[in-house]
Amino acid sequence: LFDAACEAGGEGIISKKADASYRSGPTKNWLKIKCTRRQEFVIIGWSESDKKGRSFRALLLGLYEGGKLRYPGKVGTGFSQVVQQELRARFDKLKAAKPAAPVPRPEARGAHWVKPVLVSEIAFAEFTADNVVRHASFLGLREDKPAEAVVAAEPQAPGASGPPIK
Repeated sequence: LFDAACEAGGEGIISKKADASYRSGPTKNWLKIKCTRRQEFVIIGWSESDKKGRSFRALLLGLYEGGKLRYPGKVGTGFSQVVQQELRARFDKLKAAKPAAPVPRPEARGAHWVKPVLVSEIAFAEFTADNVVRHASFLGLREDKPAEAVVAAEPQAPGASGPPIK
């Protein structure tokens, strides 16, 4: 049922413990199990955080289509403090003067750009009607794949076989 819901483009399923009685409102007997997709994206920039201890607020992503990078959104969660610090150190060595893809003005304001060489694995709920990722979460870097090979593909469900995530 869950696989069918995800394949049909649903958000997921709600399930209840079989022997539990029905009660309205939140309870531990009900579970919301969301469909999640995952895919690689190229990191093209980052935005600053105003929170102490955070090295950045979000990563700005890119995806190759027709040989050119396009902006499919950003990801601002899924990073440990250590991972954020490691990424920032890498970004400082990959600084670029301008974005590698056109980025909407609100996201571009105050952004810092990097050369499009780092590949990230991202989990997300879906692509919106504007072809932007929704509810994105960073899973890790993909050192085994060149950035030029990152194209729009049918995203894999979490747990699907594939190269290890670093």
